Amino acid sequence: MDQKGYVMAGTSFLLLIPVILISVSLINFFQGENEIISQSIHSEKVSFAAGDIKRNIPILAREAMLNISLSLIDDNKTINNSTESIKTQLQLQINDLTATYNNQNINVICNVDSIETSPHDPFLIEFDFSLNIKTDNLKHEEKLSRLVSIEGMPDPLPFLKCRSYGSINHDNTRIFYGTSLSNYLESKNMDNSSYYENASSPFIIKKCPYEPYQSHGSNETMKNCQSNGFYHYSKDGSCYLCRLESKETCEHFGLEVFLQPVPVSNSNYSIIIDGPCSSDHVIFGIAPYTGHSLVYDIKNETVFFLFLDEGHGVKYGIN
Repeated sequence: MDQKGYVMAGTSFLLLIPVILISVSLINFFQGENEIISQSIHSEKVSFAAGDIKRNIPILAREAMLNISLSLIDDNKTINNSTESIKTQLQLQINDLTATYNNQNINVICNVDSIETSPHDPFLIEFDFSLNIKTDNLKHEEKLSRLVSIEGMPDPLPFLKCRSYGSINHDNTRIFYGTSLSNYLESKNMDNSSYYENASSPFIIKKCPYEPYQSHGSNETMKNCQSNGFYHYSKDGSCYLCRLESKETCEHFGLEVFLQPVPVSNSNYSIIIDGPCSSDHVIFGIAPYTGHSLVYDIKNETVFFLFLDEGHGVKYGIN
C-alpha cells in the first residue's frame, strides 16, 4: 500500500471513532433508559401494593372484630385475650391479601404489631402494622397506624354476662333479656330485680351525639337518646376490647349504655320508686347498686323510665 493508501485508511479510522463513540453512548443511553423504565414500573407496582394494603387494613380489621364478636354472641364462645384473638384472625386475612402480590414477584410482608383502644376516644381502636415490600431492585419499609371505628359493631357484654341465667336474644337491633337479667340481678341479691324482667338494650354500638351529656336533663333529649340506643363515654365502663373479654370495667377509657326496664302503665308507675341503676357497668359490676326512677317519656298512658343514681344524674344533667 502506498503512502496515499495509508493516509486514506488512517483518515477512515479516525472518522469511525466518533461513530463508535456515538454508538457506545447510544447503547448506554438505551440501557440506562431501560433501567429507568424498569425501576419506574417496579416503583409503580410497589406504590400500588402499599396503597392497596393501606386501603384494606381498616376493612379487614373491622371484619376480624365483627367475626370475634359474633362468635361470642351467636356461638356461645369466650376469649381471655381479645387483642390476641383479633390479631390472629386479622393476620390470616392480611396474609391472604399479601399472597396475591407474592404471586406477581412482589414480596409483601405486613405484620400486625399491636391493637389497643384509643386513649382519646373509646369508639376507636388503634391498629399498628409493619409493612415491607421488595422487588428485584426496590425496597419499601413503613410503619402504619390506623384508627378503626367500633360504631356499628354488636355489643357482646350482655350475652357474656347473662346467658348463664336464662334465654337472651337479639333482632340485630336490640337485645331482649327475657328473665335472664332479672335472674342475674337476683343472684346479686338486688332488690326489685323483677323490674328488669323482659328488659332490653341496644345491640349495635352508636355514639351519642348529644353533648355535653348534661343536655340529657331535657326529657326530649333523653327520649331521643334512649329510642336510638346511643352509647356514651365513660371512665367507669369498659372499652370494646375488654367487653369482648366479659369485663364490665377496665383501666381504659370506656363506654356506657342504659339497660331499659319494660315500660309500665301510668297507673302502675306510682308504685315504682327505686331499682338497680340502669347503667350497664353498674348492673354487670361486682356490686350493683340502686338508682331512683326517672321518667323520660310517656306515650299513650305508657311510662318509659330508667333508674339512675345521684352520680349518673349529675353526669346527665338530671336534678
